[in-house]
Amino acid sequence: MNGRKEIIGPCTLYLGDCLEILPGLGKMDALVTDPPYGVLLGETKNGQERNKNRVPYAGFSDTPEYVRDKVIPAIKMAMSKTMRGLITPGTRNCFLYPFPDDMGVWFDPAGTSIGRWGFVLSSPILYYGKNPKPFKESGASSVYGKRDRDKEIQKLHPCPKPLAFITWAVNKVSLEGETVLDPFMGIGTAGVACVNIGRRFVGIEIDEGYFDIACKRIKAAVAQGRFDFEEPESRERTCAGT
Repeated sequence: MNGRKEIIGPCTLYLGDCLEILPGLGKMDALVTDPPYGVLLGETKNGQERNKNRVPYAGFSDTPEYVRDKVIPAIKMAMSKTMRGLITPGTRNCFLYPFPDDMGVWFDPAGTSIGRWGFVLSSPILYYGKNPKPFKESGASSVYGKRDRDKEIQKLHPCPKPLAFITWAVNKVSLEGETVLDPFMGIGTAGVACVNIGRRFVGIEIDEGYFDIACKRIKAAVAQGRFDFEEPESRERTCAGT
């Protein structure tokens, strides 16, 4: 039921509407989130999505109006709670977001979806705040590849981001020991990434089914123990060619 709170290792998870939960939270270090894109995911056959078997989100319609009226206010509130942030807004409605301090892309040659002008091979990354790392240690602001091969995860959520990519994102925007916030937690991928590379995590999810999956995945990650994050090897290079 709404109002649940679960503490699992370094992670605190809330079930409920992030617009209602965020005002009661204290300051955190970094925001990492992949909110709904407003593309009618699973609700239309107009060619927007490459995977025609995707089902709609539970509990709301993935419209541009939902992004404007619900997602953007939540993002602004979350940004007020954190020092810096990394957001993947999708392409269709990214211009509704606050003007970023910098931008990058996640480039996936396999394609992320089908757009109105062809295959979509990249997804924008919006950065807010100040880079927490010295420039020589921060690496590129964009990333190439980072696609997982776990097909079971694809069955758990309409649009899950790969753990490899989210781990890169968490490492990019936060330092070890810091607290990362995700107000659109979904099935908890950012929480798993935080456990794996030594961050604390606060996640909020409105759908109870996804929340339960997130709890299960994060418990498994905590039980397994953390591993050290490694930067991309040359075969999975950054877009800057470094």
